[in-house]
Amino acid sequence: MRAAARLLLIALLLAVAACGWRLRGPGPGASLEGFVLFVDASAAEADVRTSVERGIRTAGAELAAGPAAADAVLVLLGETVQRRAVSISADARAQEYELTYNLRYRLDTSDGESLIAPETVQVTGVYQYDPNNVLGTQARADTLTGRLRQDAARLLLLRVHAVLTRGVQE
Repeated sequence: MRAAARLLLIALLLAVAACGWRLRGPGPGASLEGFVLFVDASAAEADVRTSVERGIRTAGAELAAGPAAADAVLVLLGETVQRRAVSISADARAQEYELTYNLRYRLDTSDGESLIAPETVQVTGVYQYDPNNVLGTQARADTLTGRLRQDAARLLLLRVHAVLTRGVQE
């Protein structure tokens, strides 16, 4: 019986690997190993700062206590979330909403020289609206906003990685 279970597990793992599935994450190309970053998030929400700092640590970089001790200063300039209806029912009620999450940032050296001028990362997602379950719908919207925030932080860190490693290679 144990041999059959092992064979089934191996077959499942091979099937998952064959279809191209892999764990979600920054991947091997987004390593910030050896860099020290300071995150200035005075203009952003605490959730954004948490997502970005978690991503920085995951990428292998260290977080500095102040800008003077850092190789680069990541300044989070703010975030916005916009909602618009994308699907309307026959009785003119919204069935689906699209959330657009924007995160503005810039990257400076510890001396204040600009490495990345102010830019915006934009990600979108769709959730279904149920007028009979307003609390559940709000929970869906909040979950989607959190996922979009994490995706934006990941994209921001890929951009930071590209700029910082280009500077090291030159």
